Amino acid sequence: MLAQTLRSLLSSSYPRLRIVVVDNASADQSPQLIPSECEVIRLDENKGYGAAINRALQDTALGRHDHGPAYYLILNNDVLLDTDAVSSLVSCAEQHGPGIYGPKILQVEQPDRLDMAWGELTYSHVLASFRGKGAKDAPEWNSSRQVSLLQGSVLLVSPQVLATTGGFDEAYFMYHEEVDFEVRARAGGFHCHYCPAARVWHHSGHSTRQDPARRVFWTRRNTVYFLRKYRVSADKWAFFFATLFLSLLYNLATIRIGRVRTIIRAVGAGFRMPVKAEQAEPMLKGAPAKRNG
Repeated sequence: MLAQTLRSLLSSSYPRLRIVVVDNASADQSPQLIPSECEVIRLDENKGYGAAINRALQDTALGRHDHGPAYYLILNNDVLLDTDAVSSLVSCAEQHGPGIYGPKILQVEQPDRLDMAWGELTYSHVLASFRGKGAKDAPEWNSSRQVSLLQGSVLLVSPQVLATTGGFDEAYFMYHEEVDFEVRARAGGFHCHYCPAARVWHHSGHSTRQDPARRVFWTRRNTVYFLRKYRVSADKWAFFFATLFLSLLYNLATIRIGRVRTIIRAVGAGFRMPVKAEQAEPMLKGAPAKRNG
C-alpha cells in the first residue's frame, strides 16, 4: 500500500509538505517503493506504531531546523488522500485553533461508504466505539464538529498538542495509542475536530488482515492497559468485565475457540503490563478548556 499512499500525498494541493517515512525495521523490499522526494528514517527494531511516529516527531521538531512545522500530519501507510485533503484539514485547523483534526474516512473497497467518522470512550472490552462504520456516505456525515475521539489513521496535529502530551505512549505497540493520545490532549485543554471537507480512503485493518487474531490480541490487551493506566472507577471496570463475559460467551456459542483463547491471553497480558498510572481526573471527565495560540 505504501507506494499508493505516497503518490496520493505527493499529489496534494497543499504546497508546503515535507514527507518523512519511517521504515519500522521492515523485512521486505518496501523501502524501494519510497520516492526520492521523501525523507526516510530507518529503524533497527520494530517497537510499534507509536514509537515510529515519536521518532519522526523528534527528528522534525523545532530546534533541529530554523522553523518547525506549522502542523504534523500523522498518516498510516494504507490511506489514499484526496488532492485537497491536507489543505482542507489545515483550513479547519486555522479556523478552530490548536488541536487534533481528522478527515472523513471512506472505504477504499466501497468509496461511497464510511470506514468510520468519530468515536467516544465506552469502557467496554474494546474500549471505544466509532460512529459511521460502514454507513452510506450521506449529509449527516458532512457537518464539521468537535468530537471526543478521532480514528488514528489520519490526524493533523498542532505542535502545541505534541509539546503538551509528549507524543504517543509506546507501550501500546499497535491499536488504541491514538485514543490515549487524544485523551491526554483533551486533558491539556485541546479539542478533537471532525473535518468532513477533507476526504481520505482507508484500507481498514490492513496491518492485521492476514492474521485477524493479532488485532483481537492488541485491542483487548491495550484496553486493559488503558483502564489500569487511568485508574478508572469500579463501575467502568464492571462494564468492561460484563462486555468481556458476553464477548467470550458469544465466541464460545459460535465455536470460535481460538478467538476465545486469544482474548483470554490478551486480557492476561494487559494485567501483567507495567503501568505508570495517570490521574484519571481530569483525563477522562469534562470538556477541554478553550486555548488560544
